Amino acid sequence: MQLETERLFIRPYTFDDLDELIEMRSDPDVYRYLGGLERQNPDEIRKRF
Repeated sequence: MQLETERLFIRPYTFDDLDELIEMRSDPDVYRYLGGLERQNPDEIRKRF
């Protein structure tokens, strides 16, 4: 499913997004809302992806 407007494009994640996803989820301001640091390490993210 995709959502597109003049200024926004939302689509499902792909494997090409994995590095950026890991970088984003390594930010303390992000991971504190996503289950804490233990759930956001790169190996766990790759496993769940």
